[in-house]
Amino acid sequence: MVMTGDLPWPLRGVDPADPYQGGFRFLEETQDGQTLHCGIDLNTPGGPQTDLGAPIACPAPGVIRFRGWWDGVARGEGNHIWIEHDTGEWSHYDHLLSTPIGEGTRLSRGAVFALCGRSGGWPAAHLHFEVLRQRPTSWWLWPKGWPRQDIEVVYLNPVTWLQALASAEEQDGGSDDVGLSDEERKTLTERITALEADQVIQNRRKLAFEAYLRGTVLYTKRGRRYRLVPSTIADDLIAQADAVALPET
Repeated sequence: MVMTGDLPWPLRGVDPADPYQGGFRFLEETQDGQTLHCGIDLNTPGGPQTDLGAPIACPAPGVIRFRGWWDGVARGEGNHIWIEHDTGEWSHYDHLLSTPIGEGTRLSRGAVFALCGRSGGWPAAHLHFEVLRQRPTSWWLWPKGWPRQDIEVVYLNPVTWLQALASAEEQDGGSDDVGLSDEERKTLTERITALEADQVIQNRRKLAFEAYLRGTVLYTKRGRRYRLVPSTIADDLIAQADAVALPET
């Protein structure tokens, strides 16, 4: 069996002996007590915000099929991406800080396509990583209350999938298609960082505009809920967006 240290982890820098660092494992019971975790939560050592802005790399060749945006309010996936892989499986990446690479983009193994974050209302930066056997029935699929056997029909253990990828490459004697070169990867990472601030601003302005269209709405600030007029919401959200500072990478 391929050792976990040799796996193409999408979040680089994880400790092979403990890639979770307290995060949920596959089929572990989640906080609501009725849902089994359909993926794995990857973290590197060093604390709850260590991974904020860390690059996320594609573990196998594939194509980005969907990018979902966080509205800044709802708790859940946050910014997320679905990738269809050449092997037929689909991988899903949640709570991203930014997702500037467009749908339809082909990714080589090792290509950086997003930055790790905590979008979706989570206190700590981490990567929630899922693998499905085939195309998801919804871009926001979450198996709330599903029995274990139903989850195993739809989802694969991501670690088992990564082991299969590494084993296949080992048997092939190493692939010539090893993803982007170091220079190409550096350029792509710089592009992601450069686009990140604009995306954060646009996401918040989109939320402000939606609030304007809805009329007055409830808005949460510092743990309290207020009913504000649209112009106030827009001014406040845009001010927050303009004040966003990029994490150092």
